[in-house]
Amino acid sequence: MMIRVFAMSLVLFGSCTMASAQLEEIAKQVKGIGGATNLSESQVGSGLKEALRVGAENAVKLTGKTDGYFGNAAIKILLPKNLRPLEQALAEEARKIRKDTAARTTDLLKEVFGKSHL
Repeated sequence: MMIRVFAMSLVLFGSCTMASAQLEEIAKQVKGIGGATNLSESQVGSGLKEALRVGAENAVKLTGKTDGYFGNAAIKILLPKNLRPLEQALAEEARKIRKDTAARTTDLLKEVFGKSHL
């Protein structure tokens, strides 16, 4: 869950950065047309809020689907090589839990607490 939140934050930040860059380019074009911009702070703030909203929506659309984060090599942050066996073991355990939650949870509890406690 924390990885997903972190990934979405990175995508959101990237989207906002791109939106900000686009706004700067638009501002440059507007300045080039009439010299100085006539945008108030309120208008600029509204534009930035809109860019943030669009960036957040795009980040959720991109990562909020099956394999949206883990299947996208462009945004997935890889673990160091020495931790990849741990990642693979955890992923396998997660697959087992998703396949049969009750049975796998019971198996894990038996491993942790011993059969005599259950």
